[in-house]
Amino acid sequence: MPDRPKLLILDDPLRTTPASPEKAPPAKASAAPRPKRAPAKTNRTPALDREPLQAIFGRVPKSLARRLEGAVYELRGGDSSVRQQQVLAALLWRHVDPADETSLKELAVLVDEYRRAESTGP
Repeated sequence: MPDRPKLLILDDPLRTTPASPEKAPPAKASAAPRPKRAPAKTNRTPALDREPLQAIFGRVPKSLARRLEGAVYELRGGDSSVRQQQVLAALLWRHVDPADETSLKELAVLVDEYRRAESTGP
């Protein structure tokens, strides 16, 4: 089987150029195995924890995707377990409720503002 190219891992999603493999620090030999950590406690509603997940897909402008990546990167400063999925789910959980008239009206206003910005630019 032919050799596959190595993937580069970037710590900062906002970096414009990837680090070259030559500049990567040498791997440290592990002296002792790390002790197992207890699972982190979460403040999520248990009902959401037990719900099955459903994939959603939507294309957004690259600048907005970079915003999401940047926000997740900044949030990871204190908690390395934050993922884009959690940020998107939290935004949906807080701002989208089809059973609430007020929420729908606010969302409609926001979508109209976004459409105007989309057509005219920021």
